[in-house]
Amino acid sequence: MLYPKRFSEKIDVRLLNVSQPLDPLPSQVWNFDQRLSLGELLLGFLHYYAYEFNFETDAISIRMGRKMDRAQAMQNQSPFNTLSQWHCICIEEPFTLSNAAHSIYDERIFQEIKKTFADSYHDLDKHRDLDRFLSELPLQIPTIPVNSSPPLLNGNNGSGGCEPITKTETTTEIENNSSDNKLQRGELSP
Repeated sequence: MLYPKRFSEKIDVRLLNVSQPLDPLPSQVWNFDQRLSLGELLLGFLHYYAYEFNFETDAISIRMGRKMDRAQAMQNQSPFNTLSQWHCICIEEPFTLSNAAHSIYDERIFQEIKKTFADSYHDLDKHRDLDRFLSELPLQIPTIPVNSSPPLLNGNNGSGGCEPITKTETTTEIENNSSDNKLQRGELSP
């Protein structure tokens, strides 16, 4: 952790003094080239997440200011951290140690996000036009035909991916077997 006396899971975030300056970091924490422009840094960011970051084995740690092993992030001890939330993209939330990107569990959306990183990198690198880059349309997620259903996702089965699982129950069976429906039918006591 970069500033353990200022930021820690034991410190209430509402009590942080945001106007107090942080001490300069030692130069060995991050190696970087101070001559890079903001545009070059943005290109580097897009390239990194499009082509270098391994979404299957790595998690982004805001708390540590670097990537971390995905398995390590999943094992963080916190009442908010459950294995079921570590799906396609893993971003360790700095205070609860849970996955801040837990809502990205659909493989199609995950692939579209990765494609957008790559497309954005190539477009910005080719045209060098920030206005053009910022005026791009939002993600366009392909719709599923009405007569089909999206694949159920395993989220994390140990391989670290966002793989579909075998559909063993129909949606109706799942709904009929839910605790709420069993309670309504008198099959489950409150």
